[in-house]
Amino acid sequence: MNNNRIIRIAIVSAWFIAVFLFWRLACWGLMNYHEELQMFLFTSTFFKNSVSTVGGLADYVTQFLVQFFVNPSIGAAIVAALVVLVQILSYQIIRRITSSNIGFELSFIPSVAALCVMGYFETMLTALVSIVIGLALVCLLLNIKRANVHIIATIAVGLVAYFLAGTAAMLITILCTAACDLVTKSIKAKAAVLLAFSSLTVFIAAIIAHTFGTHSLNALLKGIWYMRIPTEFPTALYVTVFATVVTILFSGLVSKKINKTSSAVVLLILIVGGSYLAIQKCYDPDREELLEYSCMARQKEWKKIIKAAEKQRPVWVIEHNYLNLALAKTNLLSTRAFEVDQQKSPSLFVPFMRHHTMCISAGEVFYYLGFTNLARRHYSESLGAIPNHYLSVRYIKRMAEIDLINRDWKSAEKYLRLLQHTLFYDEWASQRLNECQNHAEYKADSEYGEIRSYRLTDDFLQPSDNYGNIIVELVRHNPQNRMAWDYALISQLLDKNISLFVQYFLNYVKHYSELPPVYQEAVLFAWAMSNQDMNNIPYNISSITKKRFNFFMNTLKNNQRNAALLLQKDYGNSVWYYLFDKTNDQ
Repeated sequence: MNNNRIIRIAIVSAWFIAVFLFWRLACWGLMNYHEELQMFLFTSTFFKNSVSTVGGLADYVTQFLVQFFVNPSIGAAIVAALVVLVQILSYQIIRRITSSNIGFELSFIPSVAALCVMGYFETMLTALVSIVIGLALVCLLLNIKRANVHIIATIAVGLVAYFLAGTAAMLITILCTAACDLVTKSIKAKAAVLLAFSSLTVFIAAIIAHTFGTHSLNALLKGIWYMRIPTEFPTALYVTVFATVVTILFSGLVSKKINKTSSAVVLLILIVGGSYLAIQKCYDPDREELLEYSCMARQKEWKKIIKAAEKQRPVWVIEHNYLNLALAKTNLLSTRAFEVDQQKSPSLFVPFMRHHTMCISAGEVFYYLGFTNLARRHYSESLGAIPNHYLSVRYIKRMAEIDLINRDWKSAEKYLRLLQHTLFYDEWASQRLNECQNHAEYKADSEYGEIRSYRLTDDFLQPSDNYGNIIVELVRHNPQNRMAWDYALISQLLDKNISLFVQYFLNYVKHYSELPPVYQEAVLFAWAMSNQDMNNIPYNISSITKKRFNFFMNTLKNNQRNAALLLQKDYGNSVWYYLFDKTNDQ
């Protein structure tokens, strides 16, 4: 093994490690998002349904791989391996058609572009799999030397690539092979141009698939399984396809004139500059942060959510929703609710919207509160709102849990039997199925037993997006539901409805003697607004809180113009500051 080969192996290994670390450390929320929105089933029916559509084999392979994203380290390794495969296959193609001085360095262009493709959170891994399939087929076609056979084989293999992996795989197969022929001149230039035009066969293939299938012609032309939202066009994917073609042409027609000594500089620009561009332009850190909140809530990592909010204040209302849930689950909501910038009651209850990410964030809150029927509705809506109509292991699993809590045994059994055909949830499903068949009664201190004791058993009409009345019903049904009390009281403070807060509070103190800091502050404010003697407050409020309130009110009275600025540092996380702050009234 010569030194050059050792260096190339070292560089490729370093590239793999870099991509792996980036995805493992900075994209674990994105991996969880991909994993929860699929459900790979080890059944013959699932296989037949998958491969019966255009690009179905690539989609089947993708779902098989994505199920391993449940472990972020394995998921990052899979993405890194596919990105590196793009580089390796590109280099094998370039090496077989030319002795370019910088062919190895140029082969990183398609690889970096492939990394960019996966930056958009609604791009499916199918896009990356299709690129790999297309490049692998090009390597096979390069073994055919006879001109006529070569042209026929390229068109035939291109059609096969279309039906197996979609439009992108077909274009890579045909256009890259044509580019190779132009570089090597093993086929006359005229024939190579005709070969390039043979990419028009994609229209013929799409028309055939449209005639005998159910998908629209537009969807068949751009690719069915590349984007989670079918109406979106996979721009980055097709930019990568044509970047690969241009790279092959450049390697053979231009790069021979480039001195080998410049290759190190080219490599530095391609790897460092291209990767930086991919991260800065194609990956959305704000969206990743949102997906990480969802992932942590799914894993019940409540303290990690709170730490994340302490490190960087939440921006999205869904993040506030998960943060408040985490505070409630750690019994800190009535202590720290106003330490972050709240967005009125939507911070507690995300308004209903038929979008999968919106529905599940609200559904999680309703589940833990004991609104099991409302939670199930949100998860059912989330499942139906997945744009590409995949099943979801997260949603199916949660609906099975809710059915177990509700004692809806037949419905629970249906979902559990589905999960038994998965790789990572089959053992859990088998255990729950045994409980389902035995009509299990869960212990009061278990999650299912606790929520079962919280849930309402009487039917009533629920006003749309008006959850205040339901919370009242929850605490009436079970006064020990501390989380429901906190949500009832905090929601009124967020909406600045002091009169309703007082009404709820008078019922709260019948069951709980201790007053958390937030409630102490709110009671002081309500008492002062009623113009009653502050010394006659019948509740146990600390002297420190009273002193702080007096200072706050005096500052507000004596410095009306700049009171907000003076009080923000020491009182910005208090109920009083929130109630007087006009910026959160919008």
